Parts: sequence; C-alpha cells; structure tokens
Amino acid sequence: KKQQTREGIVRAAEALFAERGLQEPTVEEIAAAAEVSVATLYNYFGSKLAVQMAVFEAETAEIISRGAAVLADPGDDPEEAVRRLFDAHLDGFFVIDRGLLLDVFQTSFATAEILPDLVGLDLQLFAQVGALVTDLAGRGLIVSGRAEDSALLLYSNLITVLLLYLTIDSTSPEDARAQVHRLVAAAFRGLRPNE
Repeated sequence: KKQQTREGIVRAAEALFAERGLQEPTVEEIAAAAEVSVATLYNYFGSKLAVQMAVFEAETAEIISRGAAVLADPGDDPEEAVRRLFDAHLDGFFVIDRGLLLDVFQTSFATAEILPDLVGLDLQLFAQVGALVTDLAGRGLIVSGRAEDSALLLYSNLITVLLLYLTIDSTSPEDARAQVHRLVAAAFRGLRPNE
C-alpha cells in the first residue's frame, strides 16, 4: 500500500508537471490529483523539490533499464553498440516532455538541493557507457588504454547534444539522434585498434 501511494503521488505529479511545468503546480494540487492529503504527501516527500526529483528518478530508471538491455547483448560491432546504447538513452529522454526536462535541469542549477541527486542519476548513465567501453576494450574491439577517457569522450557527446536538443526548439529528436551518431562515428576514428 505504501509503495502504491508513493507511485500514485509520483504519477499525479508527473502528469501535472508535464501539463504545467515544474514550478506552477502546488503541493496541494499534487496531493489532490493523487487523492491523498497534503500531510500524506509530506510523509512520503519532504518538499515539492523531492517530488520533482522522484518524478525524474522514475523516468531515469526507465532509461537505465533500456540501457541495461543493450549492455546485456552489445554485439561485436563496437560503434554500433555505442550507438544502440545512446539510442536507448535518447529514446528514454525523448518520451519525457521537453519542457519538463528543461525545467529539471534549470531547477537543479538554481536550487542546490536537488543537484546532487541529478548528478547521481547522470553518473548512472555514465556508468553504463563505462561498462560498455570496458567490455568492448576487454574483447579487443576498441583500444584498451584509458577506457575511462574513452567513455567520458563518448558520453560528453551524448550530453552535449541532449542539452542542445533541450535548449534549441528547432532541434528535433531525429536531428539530435543523427548528430549523436555522427559524433560517435568521429570518436571511433580514434578508438578502433590498428588492424
């Protein structure tokens, strides 16, 4: 029952945030939409920011799950494996309302309270890239020296394009995906072992 109540609050908040942004819905409106009292909401979440972060954590968990499927079977083409992982991450971000994503990033930098949580979620995504690069290097499919640097190079391309997608309205999901693919191809010019 407790888990159902918590999930109900998160789902209600997610719907309100997607409709009206992170800032506008009040705690009272979130509680009403979840059909719980304000006191109950505060028992589960200490603040509106905690509710906002819980919504984003739920979305990120789905993205992590999508990435885990790629890690379970990366295949033997390293560039394709990285593209598939990044596509899984992008697919997860693209189903989240663009305005909501932008609000999360803006709020995290304006309010230090949730920044550590957001960084923690980011590190989970980066860890997937690191695990994939380590696996590929271990199988001799990419150069093995400095795997962490390679993972950071690849991941920074993904995050940069995602931030461009969020801040430049004319960037479509297809444009962002194509740009990520081009950057991965460019990075792989230096990551493939000499044959």
